[in-house]
Amino acid sequence: MFFLLSMQGTCVVLLALLGLAAAQVQLNLEFEYLNKFGNVKVRQACFGTEATMAYHAEVDRAVTTCFAKFRAPQVSNDNGIQTLFSLFRKKRSAPRYPSSRVKFIADEIKTEVDYFRCVMTEMGITDKDNKLDANAIVARIKSAGLAAQLESDMLHAVSECTKYALCVPPGKDSYPLPNDVITTKHYLFCENELRSYACLKNDARWLVDDFDLRGADHRLDFLATDQDKVAALLFANNIVGPDDFGLYE
Repeated sequence: MFFLLSMQGTCVVLLALLGLAAAQVQLNLEFEYLNKFGNVKVRQACFGTEATMAYHAEVDRAVTTCFAKFRAPQVSNDNGIQTLFSLFRKKRSAPRYPSSRVKFIADEIKTEVDYFRCVMTEMGITDKDNKLDANAIVARIKSAGLAAQLESDMLHAVSECTKYALCVPPGKDSYPLPNDVITTKHYLFCENELRSYACLKNDARWLVDDFDLRGADHRLDFLATDQDKVAALLFANNIVGPDDFGLYE
């Protein structure tokens, strides 16, 4: 009787844990969706709905083209879970990772790298040699019909992020990807940050009259315009408060 009760209790605990895990997965998916949706709305507010939709259509086209080339379904004959647990077994005479498994993993790495390179080239971020194509990116920005200040800030972002990406040592010893992929990822990270700030600054032009900048008491004189100062205040306010509990994140 005690054994049955114990088993029932164990089942209840396991079901509860599974329920919590399922809830966490659903929550993560919801946050991921909301984050992507929020980014789309921010891009629409900054660059306009038509330009944003055109950009996403271009992304979809590039992803679809490259997915067909490099991400066709592949099936492994090996059991990944079994292989994971085999790491804790004592050493055997035969390799734990036979050549067939090594080939499969190496092919997966090559596929992911080729897929990434393809999307970047289709998007005009890199050229056919997988090098950053700043001229193509600049041409796209200039043809987007942005407000003068926003265009200027975006062009500045391309210039600064290209220099940043090219000067950061690839460090492939600690980041096992080809140098061109590392460089492109550095650029994308930098451009995302500066694009977000450019959009914040673009919004700030409508808010200048809401800030009595005399309160800055010359502390922001290193910034050229009132719009820059308001953007800096908005950025700092988001970092240090008033939402210290992350309720709006």
